[in-house]
Amino acid sequence: MSVILYIARSKMGFSGSALLEELKKLYILERREFFRIIGFGIIQGLLGLIVPIAVGNLINAVSFGGLLQPVVILTIILISFLLAGASIRILQVWFIEILQRRLFTRTVMAASQSALAATTPGERDKMNYFVELFALQKDIVSLLTDGVTSLIAVVIGMFVIALYHPYFIYFNIFLVLTAGYVVGYFLFKRGFAPSYAESDSKYRILQWLQESATKKAGNNRKLDSNQFEELSRDYLQKRASIFTIVFRQHVGMVAIYVLGNGIVLILGGYLVLKKEMSLGQLVAAEIIVSRMLDILSKFGKYFENFFSISDALLKLRQLNSLSPAPTEQTIAAQNERYEAYLHPRWQLMNLRWYFFSAIGLMLFVLFLPWQQTSYGEGRVVAFSPTDRQQTIEAPVAGRIVHWHVHEGSLVKKGDLLVTISDLDPQITERLEQERFALTDRMRAARSRVDSIESRVTSLQLARSEAMSAAENRVAMASERVRQAQQTVAASEAALETAKLNYERQKSLMEQGLTSQRNVELAELELKRTRTEEQRAVAGLKSAEEEKKAMRRDAKRIASDADAAINDARATMQSARSELARSNEDLPRIEMRLSRQKTQEVLAPKDGIITRLLVSHEAEFVKEGKGLCILIPESGRRAVELWIDGNDVPLVRDGREARIMFQGWPALQISGWPEGAYGTFPAKVKFVDNADDGHGKFRVLLVPDEKPGEAWPETSILRQGIRARGWVFLNRVSVGYELWRKFNDFPPEIPEDMRGKK
Repeated sequence: MSVILYIARSKMGFSGSALLEELKKLYILERREFFRIIGFGIIQGLLGLIVPIAVGNLINAVSFGGLLQPVVILTIILISFLLAGASIRILQVWFIEILQRRLFTRTVMAASQSALAATTPGERDKMNYFVELFALQKDIVSLLTDGVTSLIAVVIGMFVIALYHPYFIYFNIFLVLTAGYVVGYFLFKRGFAPSYAESDSKYRILQWLQESATKKAGNNRKLDSNQFEELSRDYLQKRASIFTIVFRQHVGMVAIYVLGNGIVLILGGYLVLKKEMSLGQLVAAEIIVSRMLDILSKFGKYFENFFSISDALLKLRQLNSLSPAPTEQTIAAQNERYEAYLHPRWQLMNLRWYFFSAIGLMLFVLFLPWQQTSYGEGRVVAFSPTDRQQTIEAPVAGRIVHWHVHEGSLVKKGDLLVTISDLDPQITERLEQERFALTDRMRAARSRVDSIESRVTSLQLARSEAMSAAENRVAMASERVRQAQQTVAASEAALETAKLNYERQKSLMEQGLTSQRNVELAELELKRTRTEEQRAVAGLKSAEEEKKAMRRDAKRIASDADAAINDARATMQSARSELARSNEDLPRIEMRLSRQKTQEVLAPKDGIITRLLVSHEAEFVKEGKGLCILIPESGRRAVELWIDGNDVPLVRDGREARIMFQGWPALQISGWPEGAYGTFPAKVKFVDNADDGHGKFRVLLVPDEKPGEAWPETSILRQGIRARGWVFLNRVSVGYELWRKFNDFPPEIPEDMRGKK
């Protein structure tokens, strides 16, 4: 509306409200044809994207090598959509013809009525506006077909490239702001009034020519010539005014074309290097963007067409103002004479026919066979981990004396690589002295161990003899105790007999049967036996105490002997520990002495020295520091690829694959037969059970030796060369493969990048 309000305020005879009214009237009368033509243009814009997308997929399909099916299927799909687009273009031509005939019929009827109603010279001059009909027919068809198709292609292209990477959304915003506002809106709204003024100037010249042709020659010839020059000058000024606007639009669009292509190339190259886009996607995106920008660069033509349409509508409005507008019934009756030129079947086609035709085409494409593939990128490695890149480290700290190899040298196992010397020139003598001292210490320790072992044996023998004597003494004491026990028993029996005899003598004396003398003798015997009994008991106690003392003495002898033996054994263990330490230190000293004597680093395997990490001689290196990098000659090579987790369930051991190596073109070039290697066959050896933390799984591929397709030699195909590969999965339909791709998980953002802006 801002455009209409601007041009409505123009002082050059241009009416924005009148233009808006004529556009609305034209839309109401011809909206059915408009919808058909614009709808066909939208479909053509969609189908026009098939070509760049198919080109990108064909580039990836050609990389499959000898696999022909993807190329054939993509070609069939491309041809199917191209045929559909061609059919739609033919239908569009028919409906364009209908629209042009309706415009002609309506304008002719109105012009005939206006010609009959014209009475004044000014009204008769408006009959010249009838020629605007032909400009209207031409420009409105161009705008509805090419203009709408181009605009739809640009919009769809913006949507498609945004799917390749989010960065292209910012590119679309840049394109809309520059092309849409600066070039389109800002310059476009300034063109209506100058264009209409140019049209008025053109008809003033035509009117002068008509009047000059009808006048007779006379004295006014000079005056008429001056007027013609003034009209011509006025027209050129008006034309220059509108051309300035159109030219600025062309310059702006061309500048956007150049700048936009440069931005896409830089952005796409950056994304390919970051492995966020494939090469095929970059090619497809560049083709789409180049086509979009090429279309935008030609939009100046459509601006001129719209200016011409606005002029024609306003001029025809003035022509038709002299007569009443024709009715639809009148137009339909007038159109009957032209319907014979149109085939009846084209008129019977409706939206249902178009819908089922599109569904049939889609089903045909979805049920085409397709070879599933899993794409991945990686590098060339040795199949055996021991044959992969190795870093040769310094065995000792020292100074580099001389390098015996250089970068790129071929070495065999045991070849001398570098000689190292210590910073202390007398370290060998010191190590020799240390070894001699350690040897003497070991000899003394071994002698001490032998001496202590002899002492322990002697102590054990003395203990045995002492314990035998002690045990004999304990046995003798036990025998004395037994004898004392027998003496006590005999004394106790004699005492009991003496007691009985004394009692009996005493009883007999009381009866007067014995003498006092016998009683006294019996009493004396009792006292004597009691004394003997007490002496026997004391002897028993003495014997028992002696026995206990003998036992304690035996225990003491055993404890003393054990303590002496344990002390000797502890001393022997200490001597053995010292000997063991000496035995441990001696190999270490001998190893250091051996290293110091040789200090030569040898090649552990056959291979190639790819890089010297210490390039200068006389440079000091620490023990364990890397000296050079050796790549062994591997008899078997492999390629490790990282593929998407969505394809891992379908990847199994033995699956066939095709590999493209860095430096080997995948396309056959007739002018360079030496480089026409293409891709190489491979097969899956194994798949890792765990991912790399970002949803990618490592797949190891080994050569699939086929006649005429052997991998390049090891001297050419070195470890670390980048590789791209396609693992062949199952054969399915196109629809199933699309469904599988749509059900994929979104890319996983690494944890170390989460939260970063």
